[in-house]
Amino acid sequence: MLSIVTYKDGEGSQNIRDPATIRGLVADKSRVVWVDIEKPTPNEIDLLDIAFNFHPLTIDDCLSPRHQPKIDHYGEYLFLIFHEVLPQSSEKEFKTAELDMYLGKNYLVTFHKPKLRSIETVKERADRNARSVMKSADFLMAVILDEMVNLYIPVLDQFDRRIASMEDNVIDNQDNLLPEIFSLRRNLARLKGISLQQTDMLMSLAREGYDEVLPMSVPYLSNVKDHLIRITDRADSNRDAIRGLIEAHLLTSSNKANEVMKLLTIFAAIMLPLTVITGIYGMNFKNMPELEWEWGYPLILGCLAGIAGGLMYFFRKKKWL
Repeated sequence: MLSIVTYKDGEGSQNIRDPATIRGLVADKSRVVWVDIEKPTPNEIDLLDIAFNFHPLTIDDCLSPRHQPKIDHYGEYLFLIFHEVLPQSSEKEFKTAELDMYLGKNYLVTFHKPKLRSIETVKERADRNARSVMKSADFLMAVILDEMVNLYIPVLDQFDRRIASMEDNVIDNQDNLLPEIFSLRRNLARLKGISLQQTDMLMSLAREGYDEVLPMSVPYLSNVKDHLIRITDRADSNRDAIRGLIEAHLLTSSNKANEVMKLLTIFAAIMLPLTVITGIYGMNFKNMPELEWEWGYPLILGCLAGIAGGLMYFFRKKKWL
């Protein structure tokens, strides 16, 4: 689906339907042009070459699945890849979608396969007040990135709540937590990796002095970068908490194993003297005086019970039981 929005001081905004007019619109340097391509058809993909003459490598990147965030400079435009958090993303499975962007001096092309919440939000804002989001192409990009970064916060909140819940589970000595803990750590590591790469990209945009980035937009890009840094810091804090969860879980499991070993040891200690006595009287010797004694059997049973009871009393007094 193709969407073309233009803005020019004195004329306001327009929604353009004819893709053949894109070249002419972009040629007017006093006009800001935003071309959004969602779930592209073959004809819409061809516009990247026909209308803009973008480098074939960038078009391949748009069509290929799953690239890491990056920024490439192609002389007259910048090619950027960012990742937006999908609505179904959670602490159990961190999911993102790729947003490819071409930033020229007076145009921004956004290319994505699924519907993205940041794009939809900015489109609604542009419909209400185009001037507020389309002061320039790079400012429009900063607005989209700000909306995109804000979507990371709810997912981090889910991570916080899940970690707090798992801390309670560790305290309650619940078993089989390690698979979930490691899954949580993997998702956090991916979130942190994407956040760090996108932070580096925004630092490059703000510092490298690209012609496509106007000085007035640098503070807005720096603001988005600061948000990403805070997200990275929160991810780091959560990873530290998960490391503590792993240590606490292993310690709890070790304590439980020690408790079991202690009980088994006490049981063996009680059984040892009983086994010795029964072993002695289980020998097949003829000259064993107690074998012919009328009260020998109940006496031996009493001794066994007395020894077992005495040992259990001793262990309880020592608080080993």
